[in-house]
Amino acid sequence: MKKSNKKYTILDFIILDLLAHINPKFFILEEKNINQTQNTDKKNLNKYNKLFTGISHAYKKVLRYEFFFNEFYPNTKKISNQEALEHHIHAYLEDLDIFRNKIINFIGNLKNDFKKIAINKKEIDSVFRSLIENIKKIFENVSENRNPHHHHDLKFIDGDLIDSETAFTMVKQREIVREYIKPELWKIIEQRSVESFEKAKKKWIIRARNNSSQITIFINEFFDNMKPHIYNLLSIKQIFNPINDKRI
Repeated sequence: MKKSNKKYTILDFIILDLLAHINPKFFILEEKNINQTQNTDKKNLNKYNKLFTGISHAYKKVLRYEFFFNEFYPNTKKISNQEALEHHIHAYLEDLDIFRNKIINFIGNLKNDFKKIAINKKEIDSVFRSLIENIKKIFENVSENRNPHHHHDLKFIDGDLIDSETAFTMVKQREIVREYIKPELWKIIEQRSVESFEKAKKKWIIRARNNSSQITIFINEFFDNMKPHIYNLLSIKQIFNPINDKRI
């Protein structure tokens, strides 16, 4: 069998362990052993399976943006490359927010469920509050181009893309502004439109690649640390072992 080059995360293996406890008959496993040794709550397992699947989907979507920035441009004159790149940037920043919020939502659910069984409820509140603040700080760096007033103004600031869009608009409306521009400057304006676009495009490709690398490290470390607490809360055991799986 041909081996897959796809990278798996700790979260992928947690989801597999959850699925094995929810539907052990679908796996080549000791089904009786799972049912007899674990006091699992299927409703709770399904709730966390939804939370984890949502995080995994958001994470993998964010990873796709290096490809989107690099190659996903329309083969039509009705949509300019500048418009497409602007659309990708807007979507990327929003998807990063969605990814972060899904993790924070999971932490909130975990905190509430721990408080149901814990004696030291105030201490749990403090620990999880600190955890959420740390998550927010981690994601601050990946949104460095976002305008802090983006709900009222632009959603992001990128000087190169603005330069490219301005030059492109002038070229597109050449007949209107022709009499105001020296003829010898048109070539410079056209060149600026292309070069500024390529500069902006390259910048976001690199940013998406670097962010993906950091986010992958984060999601593996985060769920590796949270894994014992998750398994303890849900009364499940590890079945799939990521340490022995060279695909991760």
